[in-house]
Amino acid sequence: MKTLKLPQSIRLTFAHNANPGEPLTLDEDATGKLGHIPKLLRALIECYGSRLGEPTLWGGDIVMEICSNEDLFDVTESIANELALTAQELEVNAMLTPPLALTQAVKNTHCIDLLRALATTYEKSELTASLNVEGKTIELPHPKLSAFTEPKKPDNEQRHLRVSTIGVCIPRQEANILLLGDLTFLELPTDHYPQGIDDLVEKVVKGSTTFIGPARLVGKNVYRALPGGTLQTQLAL
Repeated sequence: MKTLKLPQSIRLTFAHNANPGEPLTLDEDATGKLGHIPKLLRALIECYGSRLGEPTLWGGDIVMEICSNEDLFDVTESIANELALTAQELEVNAMLTPPLALTQAVKNTHCIDLLRALATTYEKSELTASLNVEGKTIELPHPKLSAFTEPKKPDNEQRHLRVSTIGVCIPRQEANILLLGDLTFLELPTDHYPQGIDDLVEKVVKGSTTFIGPARLVGKNVYRALPGGTLQTQLAL
C-alpha cells in the first residue's frame, strides 16, 4: 500500500486499515461533510495556522503537513510539549475547589480551544490525533471534557421587577404563584411573602396590583421573588 510521505505532519485518524487511493486535498466544502472534524481542523489552524499545510485526506487519515524552516525549527516538539503541558494543567485545575478560570490555570492559553476540540471530537467519534516526525508518532492528548471545569459564573439572572399582576395560579406548598402582565410567572415564597391565597385573589383580581422588588429567573418565564419586595394594590373604585 502506498504511503503519503511527509517529514512532519499532524495526522487525524478516524478509520483504521482504510485503503487509500490518491491523496485528496480537502477544501472547506469537503471538510464540512466530515462530522465533527471541521471544528477540530479549525482549532488546529487557529492555533498553529502559519505552521500547517492544507488538510489532505489519505485513507482513514486527514494529514496536515507541518511546515518547517529556519524560523520554525523544532516546531513539532514545541507543539507536542505545549499541548501535553496544557492538558496536565487543565486536569490539575479541574480538581481545585473552586477551579480557576481556564485562562488563569494554563500557561499556553492558545491551546485551550484546540484541546477542547480534541476532547469533544474524541468523545463523539473516537477520532485520535498524532504528530508524525520522520516515522516517529507522538499521540496528542485528548483530555476528558470534565477537565475544562471553570468556576461557576456569578448569578446574573437577578433583576429588579416592577410589573403588574393579572392572575393567581394554583399555589405550591412553599410558594404562591402569580401570573404577570407580560405572561410570565412569579413565585412568592411564603416564608417572605406570607399573604394567604384569598388575600392575593382579593388584591390581584379585584384590584390593580403591581409587584415591585428583586426576583431571580429560575426557569423559562418563571421568576422567584427574593426578600424585600412588595405588592402595591390600588383597589377598583
